[in-house]
Amino acid sequence: MATRAEYLDRFRRIRHKRIIKRAGKALIFDEEAMIRALADKKVPTMMQHCVIRVKPKMSGKDKEQYLSAFNICAAVFQKNGYMRKNSFTMTSKGQKNNSRHQREKEAGAKRSKFNSMTNRLWKTSIDMYKKERKERSKISGQ
Repeated sequence: MATRAEYLDRFRRIRHKRIIKRAGKALIFDEEAMIRALADKKVPTMMQHCVIRVKPKMSGKDKEQYLSAFNICAAVFQKNGYMRKNSFTMTSKGQKNNSRHQREKEAGAKRSKFNSMTNRLWKTSIDMYKKERKERSKISGQ
């Protein structure tokens, strides 16, 4: 006979697999939108923590895993009312949850892990985006 904790753990794992199956099919954010958000530092803390947890469970190449994990986390947060549809704007429920994630003891370690993973995979793309944005602002400012 399984204990309640074992039952709940099994239920969470099954539920997580179903969420990954459903959310992985549709791209909410394409690569360009994700790079824009990463460059502008608009990715909430709870999203960073989610990507760190989901990415190792994905299959494929590193960038594909990262993009899939990013989209799965976005889909889950949007479905549950933490983020608005197709943006990184958080609802009041999301702001409360995000502040809880920021207060965690290991939040600094998770942030540095997310930043190192992001820099390893997307640094050149983010730098190119920043350079293009700077050039556009110079042209529009003249």
